[in-house]
Amino acid sequence: MSPKKLENQPVAALRTRAKKILGKLGPHMAKPPPTEVRKLVHELQMRQIELDLQNQELRRAQAETEAARSKYADLYDFAPSGSFTFDPQGVILEVNLTGARLLGAERGSLLHTPFSDYVAPGNRADFTAHLRQIFATQARQFCTLQLAGREAADLHVVMESIAFAAPGSGPPHCRSTVSDCTTRQLAQEAWRRSEEKFHLLFDQAPLGYQSLDEEGRILEVNQTWLDLMGYSREEVQGRWFKAFLKPGYQDLFAEHCARFKAGGEANGVEWQMVRKDGSTIVASFNGRVIRDEHGRFLRTHCLFEDISARKVAEETLKASEASYRAIFDSANDAIFIHDGATGAIVDANGKMAEMYGYTAAEASNLSVAEISSGQPPYIQENALTRIRQAAAGEPQLFEWLAKDKNGRGFWVEVSLKRAVIGGQDRVLAIVRDITARKQAEEELKTSVASLENIIASSVDPITIVDAHGHFTRWNQAAEQVYGFKAQDLASRTAFEFYADQGALETMLSQLRRDGFVRGYEIDMQKKDGTIAPFSLSIGLFGDEGGKSLGSVCVARDLSESSKSMAELSLINARLQGLVEEAEKRNRELTLINCMAEKLQSCLSLDEAYPLIAQHVQALLPARSGALFIQNPTNNLLEAVSTWGDAPVGELAFPSTDCWALRRGRENLGGGLYREMRCRHVPPLQPGNYLCQPLLVHRETLGLLHIQDLSDITQERAEPLKTLAVTIGDHISLALANIRLRETLRHQVVHDVLTGLYNRRYLEETLEREIYRGRRKGAPLGLIMLDLDYFKHFNDTYGHEAGDNLLRTLGKFLAERVRREDVACRYGGEEFVLILAEASQEIVRQRAEDIRREFPNLPVVHRGQMLESVTVSLGVAMFPDHGATGRDVLRAADDAMYRAKSQGRNRVVVAESSVAGPR
Repeated sequence: MSPKKLENQPVAALRTRAKKILGKLGPHMAKPPPTEVRKLVHELQMRQIELDLQNQELRRAQAETEAARSKYADLYDFAPSGSFTFDPQGVILEVNLTGARLLGAERGSLLHTPFSDYVAPGNRADFTAHLRQIFATQARQFCTLQLAGREAADLHVVMESIAFAAPGSGPPHCRSTVSDCTTRQLAQEAWRRSEEKFHLLFDQAPLGYQSLDEEGRILEVNQTWLDLMGYSREEVQGRWFKAFLKPGYQDLFAEHCARFKAGGEANGVEWQMVRKDGSTIVASFNGRVIRDEHGRFLRTHCLFEDISARKVAEETLKASEASYRAIFDSANDAIFIHDGATGAIVDANGKMAEMYGYTAAEASNLSVAEISSGQPPYIQENALTRIRQAAAGEPQLFEWLAKDKNGRGFWVEVSLKRAVIGGQDRVLAIVRDITARKQAEEELKTSVASLENIIASSVDPITIVDAHGHFTRWNQAAEQVYGFKAQDLASRTAFEFYADQGALETMLSQLRRDGFVRGYEIDMQKKDGTIAPFSLSIGLFGDEGGKSLGSVCVARDLSESSKSMAELSLINARLQGLVEEAEKRNRELTLINCMAEKLQSCLSLDEAYPLIAQHVQALLPARSGALFIQNPTNNLLEAVSTWGDAPVGELAFPSTDCWALRRGRENLGGGLYREMRCRHVPPLQPGNYLCQPLLVHRETLGLLHIQDLSDITQERAEPLKTLAVTIGDHISLALANIRLRETLRHQVVHDVLTGLYNRRYLEETLEREIYRGRRKGAPLGLIMLDLDYFKHFNDTYGHEAGDNLLRTLGKFLAERVRREDVACRYGGEEFVLILAEASQEIVRQRAEDIRREFPNLPVVHRGQMLESVTVSLGVAMFPDHGATGRDVLRAADDAMYRAKSQGRNRVVVAESSVAGPR
């Protein structure tokens, strides 16, 4: 029964009772009984009150219902999600304000329009399928769409829909809630791209990655790991990691794992790992253990790096450093190595300890101030300034007043040059003791001062003029004899003093021809006009190139006594000798310094030899000579440079044939010195000769031989020997430095085992040859070869025999390449030949010759003839098989592996299109 019926039940009962009372009274009764009437009226009044109360409650409920309906409308219109009602065709029947804003349109314009008009074209089929699924299953469905309204571009929404029965008997409708998920969608897209980038970086990372479970099985590796080891991912997944370790390391793996799991980290652990092709690499591992929140083991994360090349480089560097140290300590000059930034001494050689009196340990703790005199300008600040200039790339050459451990001062010549040593910027200081040279210079200064005193105190007029005849020196005796003061000569020339111009021309002709005149008698005019006979001795002087700079004239008035004339002649002779000696010493010092500077710039010994010959000819008075260098292979001195027409004797001889080499010092032989004649000089050779040994720390580098010193007298023998020793010291140091640089350059680009060029030189040279071939339009051939079954050979005869086989192949290739070809060891048992400007047919034929001839080459190890080994070769051409060096090299590599896969011991030419990476 409805509430309305229950509510009207008392009213019906009252009405029934009233009818009964009125029926009992009858039609003639004026009024009902009062008691019944009063009771009925009272009940009616009570009911009226109840009805009034019910009406009030009804009005209140209606107001609440209206308020709830308004609140529901607000919640519906302003809900955070759009609300739509669709018919089965997707036409919008109802939409709230949020849904209208999502579509960017007014609500009224959306009604009775297809919702698909506002869906991006690429998602309309998804919306249609979503509707069919809803009505087919009658279950709640979800889908994600992209809207395409004018204001809804790039708006992504999630639609949650359910079907419901329509009012009446119409078709069912669909009610959908549409929520903006653009931010989430963009975040998911960003996360997807991030995942793709991570996996790309993960696989292309320069370091190998692996993850192991608690038992040591491989869970995951990256592509770098697979490339380094030569396996596919399927061959690795789930295998024990120790199966990839070299025998001998597998037993250590369990112990290492226990420490790793206990400590949680591992850093710098080195393992020797075996690649799929049997070769080994040295890998350095860093890793950590990953545990869950309860501390239980989950997996490991490990990164590893192939350090095989670094290990080889470290061993090579150790050998190079040992060789460098031997040469470094054997130099005749003190050598310091300074820090380029601070100037601190980081190393010094043995000669430094000898020269300065310090031990090698003390040297590294010295400051520049402690080895400098400290007398300005020879102080630490100035020295550090020069070191900084050298570190900036400006070589320095200067003289310095040094101080030894005992406080003794001595002069040195310092050469500073920037160098990179051990990857550090350093300044190399070569210090030579020049005390003897400074003493000679002081003696020269003394001689010049003495000459000035002689000129000033001479009783004979002494004048010096320049090339134009203008006076530059006029002594007091000249003032007294000629009557002119020095200040009177500014506008005068020497030619104005000659009274007989004809005699003057004759004297000048003789002076130009011979360079001097002695005791030439000629009339001269004095200031008072008198003419007197004079005896003139004039000598020309000039620069190193022979250009005349002026002349010195010593005059004597013949009217004076014969005693004065004799004195003047003696002074003139002494003066001439001093001038000539000073000029000669100056020329020698200049030439020696010039030679030392040029030799420091030479890159090879072959460049240095002609320069040495050129400067020695200018320094030593001889018609012929030779430079001999000791050949370490046969212990013979061999001539590398000769000059002059006269024969120099044997061009190759043992060191025992030379007295200079046996004694370790210069030897002057022949002529006046016949008692110690060298056997390498012919017995009947005329004139004298000089042999100067070239030594570095008692090691013989060579010999300087000067032949036909016909003008050497007893008086000039000692100065000649001193000059030869000085020249020899400069040459010895320069040759030792060049040899050291050549040794270091050779070690950088050559393979230690085979002597062929290494992979680094191959890559540099290949790109250079490719560039040259592209520019000239010329082809370039590449042969890559690999020893067949080399691992089996190693396992059978041992690694020492394998190394011997590699050396044999290296020597075989070196002997069969043209001068312009390049043979390199590429790695392991792989070798590469670069054949410039060769056609494909020629390159293939060369490869066939190698394949055919090498197995016939005997390989002997410890007196045992080993089995022959064949080779597989791949041929590739530029530009047919690649436009870059890397492409051509990869094509040759692919061709070689095809040769191996086709049965080995064959030559395969690369295919026309370059193959991708294996």
